[in-house]
Amino acid sequence: MATMIFPMNSAKSQHNHYEIPTMSSIEDYRRQLTQQVAAERARSNEPSWGSALESLGAQDALGPSRGDPTDLDKLREAVAGPNLNPDPAFRAEALGQIVSKSERSSAQQLPLERLADPQEAVQVRLGALGILKQLAISSPTFPEWRAAYLEALRSAIEISELRLTAFDALIAQGDRYAQELLVKGLEDTEQELVDPADALNLLSEDSHADVRVLARQIVDHPPDERTLEAAIRHLAGDPSSVDRLRALISDRQKTITARKLAASALNALAPESLPVPDTTPLNAIGTESADAEATVDPVEEFLRILASRRRRR
Repeated sequence: MATMIFPMNSAKSQHNHYEIPTMSSIEDYRRQLTQQVAAERARSNEPSWGSALESLGAQDALGPSRGDPTDLDKLREAVAGPNLNPDPAFRAEALGQIVSKSERSSAQQLPLERLADPQEAVQVRLGALGILKQLAISSPTFPEWRAAYLEALRSAIEISELRLTAFDALIAQGDRYAQELLVKGLEDTEQELVDPADALNLLSEDSHADVRVLARQIVDHPPDERTLEAAIRHLAGDPSSVDRLRALISDRQKTITARKLAASALNALAPESLPVPDTTPLNAIGTESADAEATVDPVEEFLRILASRRRRR
């Protein structure tokens, strides 16, 4: 019998045509991988203006980022300095970056200046307003600059594009001046600064605002469905509106949303006064008519749900 001798240093099998990895090739692979990871880390640590500002031409407008305090100085000059950038979108984005890199105790300074400046572009003022709403919650020095914040918000009310957002921020701060303006607008359309529905929704966030008398008048003579729905929400704490809410629930000429809101309000106010829904299940009505399901009132189903929840308590 012939003896078969296999060469010991062969890198290929006679049956499998692939190279067996050698120790040197594994080490090369690990070395390449290490170099790639190091390169990625180096790139991630390179100073940059951020993707948003880069897309708005930061490199051309400001030059390369250096990753040191001079970057903040350049951004400030581009937002409100001698090198003012003419693009409001650029300034609004830069403002956000400045605040994110500033000390928490002083981050509000530039946004306050931009919001209060009547010559500033609406886009920048709106961006400043959004930043300040967040800082009003998180800044440790907010009590010190709250008065300046309210003053800047009141000035923003004069601009239609800023008005609703400014009112929202003022009401969140319990500002009586803003509350009075909204109420005057509901009482006299000539003094109206925002839509009645928006005014009612804003005032519903103010625990000190009592506009139930106005809400009753609006529910009795609604100018539109949206305003009606906003007014109904104010009647959940109005004992004199029990009958008014019952009538709304039963009025199929009103929208389903308005009737459900009335049911919710009455359920909170006087649940025992809710209309008793028809307890006949839908499958017992009969299927002779193709319109059987269409005749079912969804508000009736909503009333059954409310009644079921009360029974489980």
